[in-house]
Amino acid sequence: MGRWRNGAPLTISDTDDPVLGADPDRNNNFDFAEDADKARCPFAAHIRKTNPRSDFQPQELNVDVARIMRQGIPFGPEVAPDERRQNLSLTERGLMFVCYQTSIVKQFERIQQSWANNPFFVRGNVGFDPIIGNSSDANRNRFIDWPGASAPGLSIPTEFVVATGGLYAFVPSVSALKGLLSHQ
Repeated sequence: MGRWRNGAPLTISDTDDPVLGADPDRNNNFDFAEDADKARCPFAAHIRKTNPRSDFQPQELNVDVARIMRQGIPFGPEVAPDERRQNLSLTERGLMFVCYQTSIVKQFERIQQSWANNPFFVRGNVGFDPIIGNSSDANRNRFIDWPGASAPGLSIPTEFVVATGGLYAFVPSVSALKGLLSHQ
């Protein structure tokens, strides 16, 4: 998703740096200002489409309004060497995506519809987010713009993410809970 295995962002690290990956103050404190020509991270990359940071000018779009708190929670074991060689999954595994926001429409749905599913996001036709972008049959093979490519260079032949469920849930704030519980 735009990070090395240990969590270090590709945009700021050439290697899988476990020290950087373990430091939340450093591994989330970056923008794409020094990668305006997409030399390290394409505009269609999931990490860039879902949090464009400095890709928009402040007068173009208030990006911070759409920010969400998110966490991916993996389940199932890592892919075994035999599964990799045979391109065969022997067990169920996946990622549960959880996010918190104040407005589903202004945040989560905006990220999905206006950024991930917008092939003209930021700079011309860059394609859909290859992880969560539009997966209709008509768009499945859309190319994404890759760093240094003179023409779009990556085709996604099948859906990468297959949603198996979903839930929008109301979670009251801690102060609301304290207020409710203190009247008991």
